[in-house]
Parts: sequence; C-alpha cells; structure tokens
Amino acid sequence: MKSNVVRIDFRKENKSQIIEDTRGFRFNQVKLIEGEVTIFQTKQSGDNWHMRMYIAENQKYFTKSLRTKSKDSAIEKAKIEYAGILVKRQENKTIFSISIHSAIEKYLEHRRRDIETRIITKQRYGCIVSQMKHLKGYVNASHN
Repeated sequence: MKSNVVRIDFRKENKSQIIEDTRGFRFNQVKLIEGEVTIFQTKQSGDNWHMRMYIAENQKYFTKSLRTKSKDSAIEKAKIEYAGILVKRQENKTIFSISIHSAIEKYLEHRRRDIETRIITKQRYGCIVSQMKHLKGYVNASHN
C-alpha cells in the first residue's frame, strides 16, 4: 500500500505580523506560516484564540476555535490544524461539510434506487420525499 508523507518545515516561517481590525470584532490578530493562517481573539468567545485560513478551491474561509486563551498554545494548535488541512488537500478530501440541501438530495437519490431494487415502495418513497420537503422548510425557516 502506497502512502504519502507530508513534511512541513515551520522554521522558515516569517516573523509574526500583528494586524489591526478596524471593526473591532477580532483583536490580537497574528499572521502565521507566511500569511497563510491568521490567529485572533474575539471578545464574544471570552478571549479564546481562533484560526482563519482562506481555502481558494472553495473560495471561502476555514475558521475554527482553538479553545485556548494561551497565545503560544494557539500558535501550536493552528500549525497542527494547518498541517491537517494540507493533508486533506493532498488526499483530495473535502475540508467543508456539504450543505443540508445537498445531503437531502443525495439521500433521496439513494432511496430512489431502493424502489428499483424493491427495498421500498413508490408510496413509501413519496412519504420520504414529503418528510424531506418539511425538513428543508424547517431548515430554511431556522436560518432566516
């Protein structure tokens, strides 16, 4: 079985750069790993450290609480999380979860195939579709 090894050298890292957030939501922002990752604190989280990283292929930010109030611990945890994301990228694994709507569509497709193999009836499938429609409505209502 062939395995891939990802080696990350954090010693070549540029010195940390502290950034000011003009809106005041984030404070004590520090860029790590040549600007790839930013760690920061927020008042809303009780001054816990978080990390943020832009994922270009998804065109959105990955943000995660590092669950620590120690800057040194936050830096180490952010580096470990960054390495984990690099491994996921190399293995072509998804970094973000699929949406509830996509999950429902995949589930309905799976159950459609169950009709062909006679695991469920068309009537039962109709009930499942109805339930999933209600679930979508509930999800949409809770996000508004």
